[in-house]
Amino acid sequence: MNKFAEIAHDAAIYRMYQVEAARILKQQGRVRRVVLDYELKKRVYSPLAKARQLPPEEYRKLQHEVARDNDLAVVDGKILLPDLRIEYETREGEIARVDLELVTDHYKPGKLRDKARAGFRMYRMAQDRSGSSAVWEDRELTAEILSL
Repeated sequence: MNKFAEIAHDAAIYRMYQVEAARILKQQGRVRRVVLDYELKKRVYSPLAKARQLPPEEYRKLQHEVARDNDLAVVDGKILLPDLRIEYETREGEIARVDLELVTDHYKPGKLRDKARAGFRMYRMAQDRSGSSAVWEDRELTAEILSL
């Protein structure tokens, strides 16, 4: 990704945060913490990198433990990571979290479905939707993707 694309992507992630934080505030919640993808990657990949030599069944077991410890899902043998996680306090005082994903036209239909299966709340930039991309054809998924 070139520098301009990185800046545009990071700005869109920040906008996604702003929209979601406003939604949380509207429901009388309070943002407590923001976790960026690189933090989750470190917490997930570090223990798994050390376990590559394990037999496949033991590795899968460890993978599920690491995912569970980080409130993430294993989908088709992979731990899926969101672009951004917001940890917040609900109106009732409970601690909750929401995992956010910025969807672009580069997503393949399978990747989009996997992110939905992982429970991510997905946003897209309105101008990114080309209308011709197969990824947007699944009406059930499209209904779940929020516009920024």
